[in-house]
Amino acid sequence: MATKDIYKLKGKTSEQVQIAYVAFMGDKDATTKQIKDAENSNYAKIGTRQIVSDIVQKLYSKDCIFDLRASESVQNVSDELSTMIEDAANNPKEQKELKNVRSYINKYKEFLTYCEQLADMVHREYIHFQLTPFGMMFKRAGEVLPVMETDVSLYNPQTGEKKILDAKYYKETLVSKYGAKEKVRREHLSQIISYVMNQEDSGNPHTFGTSGTLVYPTIDEDFNFSYRYKNTNHMIHVTTVNLNQDWEKIETRIKEIVGKR
Repeated sequence: MATKDIYKLKGKTSEQVQIAYVAFMGDKDATTKQIKDAENSNYAKIGTRQIVSDIVQKLYSKDCIFDLRASESVQNVSDELSTMIEDAANNPKEQKELKNVRSYINKYKEFLTYCEQLADMVHREYIHFQLTPFGMMFKRAGEVLPVMETDVSLYNPQTGEKKILDAKYYKETLVSKYGAKEKVRREHLSQIISYVMNQEDSGNPHTFGTSGTLVYPTIDEDFNFSYRYKNTNHMIHVTTVNLNQDWEKIETRIKEIVGKR
């Protein structure tokens, strides 16, 4: 199994997850060789077990449990396995095998949780639409929902602040229709608002104050627009960066944008 397939977990770079993986295996000072050895261990191969692979294929059309990025996806696989165990209650031999596989899945869940708890404050985030399917086509309705992917999500565990930045690059930053006043593109606003609203999580109170920022390159003028979305604590910013200047000034400008509340 290729390294990228094992380690590309939610919100983490390949290098970060390699380190987390080996640390979880009990060696925080692992060398590259040790990482490679860990990749070839039985732990790394558990996702290839046929029972697990069948469940993952059935639920997500993936080949291996390591292809799943989110904890809720792994939990769904575990729930499906629990149902299979209950159905196999009259066959002790089959039930024992299924329980062994569940222990492997639990180990993977443990590792995924470990990765998510690392102090990784800058990452790309995968956000699911908060829509609950229902009706005759329940399963199909859930499968056709896309997953949103942020450009950059930042979280400061000390202050509890979270920000989502989405970078755009267009010939015209603001657009007008039929000679009317220039406006922010509605699809861009809808996108950033959808990010901040759908990332809300009752288990993480800081997500109810997440801000969203659209960042454009300067075309004709610089601007900084700020809005509050309805009666929420979500601030939406629309701002520019002049790329036609020294990198030090660009860096200063980006830090100003990131520092916005």
